[in-house]
Amino acid sequence: KTSDYEKKKYKNTAKHTLFEATIDLRIIWKISKELLNKIYKQSFSYSKVGIILSDFCSKNNVQQSFLFSGDELQSDRPKNLDMKLMALIDEVNKRFGDGKLRLSSDENGFFYVKCFEEQKKKKWLMKSEYCSACYTTNWYDIPKIKV
Repeated sequence: KTSDYEKKKYKNTAKHTLFEATIDLRIIWKISKELLNKIYKQSFSYSKVGIILSDFCSKNNVQQSFLFSGDELQSDRPKNLDMKLMALIDEVNKRFGDGKLRLSSDENGFFYVKCFEEQKKKKWLMKSEYCSACYTTNWYDIPKIKV
């Protein structure tokens, strides 16, 4: 939405219902991007965007889709590999602090094992080892002093 103080106001919403519950952030990210592309208008100055997730359930109680046989990324990877990846991301973030591992995408989509061959052909890759710490916004980046 745009700011309430703008002369030219715009506000819109979009909704998507998954065929099957998922913990795969890449699916949620991809769907969110598609929905945003549907409602985005270039001529406005935006102040806020949000995503609401609902109808949560335990992973042991996920109702498998009877009609839909593939995941929404349309991958040929086994589903348990995706589950292991999401569990690994959660474990690293729990151990080293929220946000240490995050999703990243570019115009080619999300990076996964199949992209290694494509990455070798590219002339450059994004490097983030020299990023500044977020001392004022992240508890884990505050320097620790032992006395």
